[in-house]
Amino acid sequence: IGEHQTPVFARMMRYMVFRPYWNVPISIVRKELIPHIQANHGYLEAKNFEVINNKGQPVPGYTVKQLAQGGLMVREKPGPKNSLGLVKFMFPNQHAVYLHDTPNRSLFQRAERAISHGCVRVDDPFTFAEIVLGKEWPQSRVKKLIGKGERLVRLPELIPIHLTYFTLVVSDNGKLVRYPDIYKHDQRVTAALRNLH
Repeated sequence: IGEHQTPVFARMMRYMVFRPYWNVPISIVRKELIPHIQANHGYLEAKNFEVINNKGQPVPGYTVKQLAQGGLMVREKPGPKNSLGLVKFMFPNQHAVYLHDTPNRSLFQRAERAISHGCVRVDDPFTFAEIVLGKEWPQSRVKKLIGKGERLVRLPELIPIHLTYFTLVVSDNGKLVRYPDIYKHDQRVTAALRNLH
């Protein structure tokens, strides 16, 4: 748990993408996908991925070396089984992190959910989309955007997004609850405060 932590930062949410592609970061291609491809050259196609060039055109005759060098991109095709689900909420940043739906609904039942590559899964993305887009966009209209292709919708107003961690919260009955500091942020903050003296 916690191998790919979500970075702490703030940006403005600017748009949403329905039926998104997942453009796989080169680090994930090298570390996670290439071993599967070496074992089974048809792995990507079987898992609904495609290899494309920098113009977005499919490259059927790719080599593992080309993928490892980053000369080609791997992306997961849109659809209900896509790792990003049916919608992603975009606040452009250098970390390539965003909020997104997931096809793995059971993950929300887990007590510890630090299992992504840094992005944040949204439990009820269509209710969230309705809130983000405003009263002109009831869920019935939002769901109509789930067509065949990728669709981008700009937000009527930019929304500030702050990704951070809280390891202490006050419960509904007024008790202080402590959660594990899996990324050791509290330790670093405590050390920094001690160094101020």
